Amino acid sequence: MQIAELTPSRLAEIGRPTAVYPQAENGLIAVASHFQSPFWAGRADLNFLFRRWRLSLYRSDWDQRLGVFDQASFPINDVAFHPHRPLCAIATGCYDGGYLFEGQLWIWDWESDRAWSVLAESREVRAVQFTQQGFLELRLRPRDEEEFPEAPFETGLQGLLTDWRPYRELGLSWGEDPRLQGFSLTQQKDRVERPWHQLLPPNFQPRYGVQDVVWQDRHILATQATCPLECWGEQRFQCFPEGQGVQLFSGPEGALLHLLEDRRSSLFCLRGQQLTLRHRFEGGYLLSFDRHGHMLARHTDQDGGPDLLFGPEPMTLNRLGHFDCFNHALRLDGGERPYYLRGTPASSHQRKVLCALDPQGKTQECFDWDSQSAHLMENRACFAGDGSLIRAYKVHSPKIQQRGTIDCLEMPLGRLRWRVELSAAVTCLCGTVYGLADGSLGCLDLESGQKLWEQRLRVDGVQAIPLCLQLRANQLACGTHDGRVLQIALEGSFRPPGCPE
Repeated sequence: MQIAELTPSRLAEIGRPTAVYPQAENGLIAVASHFQSPFWAGRADLNFLFRRWRLSLYRSDWDQRLGVFDQASFPINDVAFHPHRPLCAIATGCYDGGYLFEGQLWIWDWESDRAWSVLAESREVRAVQFTQQGFLELRLRPRDEEEFPEAPFETGLQGLLTDWRPYRELGLSWGEDPRLQGFSLTQQKDRVERPWHQLLPPNFQPRYGVQDVVWQDRHILATQATCPLECWGEQRFQCFPEGQGVQLFSGPEGALLHLLEDRRSSLFCLRGQQLTLRHRFEGGYLLSFDRHGHMLARHTDQDGGPDLLFGPEPMTLNRLGHFDCFNHALRLDGGERPYYLRGTPASSHQRKVLCALDPQGKTQECFDWDSQSAHLMENRACFAGDGSLIRAYKVHSPKIQQRGTIDCLEMPLGRLRWRVELSAAVTCLCGTVYGLADGSLGCLDLESGQKLWEQRLRVDGVQAIPLCLQLRANQLACGTHDGRVLQIALEGSFRPPGCPE
């Protein structure tokens, strides 16, 4: 598997910075990043990323990257450097929006890339500082709103941690950490940090996760939050219409870009290097195309306007049923007819059925999407070369689900050919090639479901999480969570079945 990075590679692992922490004494500088999940009203991902926050460490001249820390489960609030050893203390945490102040204190050895979580309880750590003796000064939020009910957001704890070994090494069980018992009350005052753009190189451009990619001729088009449309390949250009790019389509008349602005969708056609408005919608929509060019537009508001079908003539449909981005979102392109998911009854999000529309807009139920015992969420689907349907999903559970599943269903009746359980949620699907939220890329055999290959996607030694894929011959276009656009050549056994030589 040969990876070509089409987007600028310098400092690309930063993505979208949130803060910069310089240490002048040793000529070091750390950059905290936040990677937003690709959430919009037409697509949702629960616990989408294992790695939503990153700390990247460099020499202060930016010529050498010393390491990348990807284990934070909460926003990074502060970073401190040990005075004598290659160690960082990383303060993380946030308010959960309803009751708890959650977080962790991490110690990271960037030379060995070893890291450990220190505390035996979840606490939002607001600030951290090493003393010259190697002790840690901490400032913490309350455990929850009831610990200091009169002013939970203004009150915290401050103290010195003389032993910052991991709690398991100290024989502590999860609960309350006795090392915090001597901490005293303090008023919360966050340090004033210099804006990151004053400390990063002047030519640095932040990038957001890539929402979608598409092949158009010999080029790869991509859309991400800092640029609604960009072209990579022999020709390179960018277009900056107003709005957020959320979907891309390749067509014989030119690529199509779906933009959202103020919760209203617009569809643009790219001809040459110019975007031309094709249709403006009264509200937000999720779009999909069949192989004949008919476009189904499903209104993404739960109590929104009508669904639409565009063929030789545009058609306003009766509302096809309740829509929400966790259950009903399904972009299924290239079929004989437009497809969508509908609950049973149509006002429900449960017992979903795959439905198809004829050219007159009449619905035909194809087969049950959910089984009697499973409620499928975050659905993705595409057609394979033999006409079978490949789908990926997570099974609803009261517990947080990290694993994903891929099925191969034989059309038109939906008979299960095979099912494969995967180690993480599926972020993107293109035929039998898939991307996972743990940063893996893989491929399954179309006939048997056997795993042909799976490996972590690493670019210049740094983990990248694939968000969108499109395959053409043996070339894979890939957009990642840190804003990279990649062209990946699949060779030998890496080729999906049926891929032309």
